[in-house]
Amino acid sequence: MEQITSTSNAEIKAVRNLQDKKYRKAAGLYIAEGYNLVKDIPQSVSVQALYYSPDFQEEGERLAAKFGCKGRLVDQKVMKSITETVSAQGIVAVIRMPEHGEEDFGLGDALFLDGVSDSGNLGTVIRTAAATGFKEIYLINCADCYSGKAVRASMGGIFRVKVIKTDAENARKQLKKYNSVALDMGGTDLFALPEIRGRAALILGSEAHGVSKEMLDAAEICAALPMEGGMESLNAAVAAGIAMYDIQRKRRTI
Repeated sequence: MEQITSTSNAEIKAVRNLQDKKYRKAAGLYIAEGYNLVKDIPQSVSVQALYYSPDFQEEGERLAAKFGCKGRLVDQKVMKSITETVSAQGIVAVIRMPEHGEEDFGLGDALFLDGVSDSGNLGTVIRTAAATGFKEIYLINCADCYSGKAVRASMGGIFRVKVIKTDAENARKQLKKYNSVALDMGGTDLFALPEIRGRAALILGSEAHGVSKEMLDAAEICAALPMEGGMESLNAAVAAGIAMYDIQRKRRTI
């Protein structure tokens, strides 16, 4: 197999451009990097191409056959140019963004993320959502869930959830499909709430501003996580994880 050795190669430039949100949106593609992440991509995900360095050639060829996509051998210099991490694990996947419509939602439990602007937090929330069965995610003025940082932080969760970007007005309409709880410091103790029956929706805001007033007003329940020692807030991803597990624990599904 001919090895790509130039960072000026047109194909490599196109892959590198996917590090930019504008190009990701235009192409409908995003990147997942690192062998540990790529090897766990479900076959239902549309992998368009794999790029791998010589030390991962065997694994790269095997994964390209698994996904039925083209595989490209690249040298270390080229690999470094298309990855964002300092010590990437030698494989990059180019993946087609799934297209979900509103008709695909309202079938299970959901997260409404209202202004979560940190990509690492967003990816971590998606990771926990996938693990707890909150597999419908609405993003309202959030960071890009397909950025490299968010994809890596999701640890494969992004491949296992349905994500749709929306605005607050439409999100309020979609909330009617669920029994909704918003996390807010002024709410009732979450742990004291009874089991949420039917489809649950958890609304989480940004660490800086919390859930917006319009989303709080649309929620059926406003709940808070009890805290001691004078602490007033938790990291958004930590708070979301606690709340999702508590909701599911009461149902005894985990």
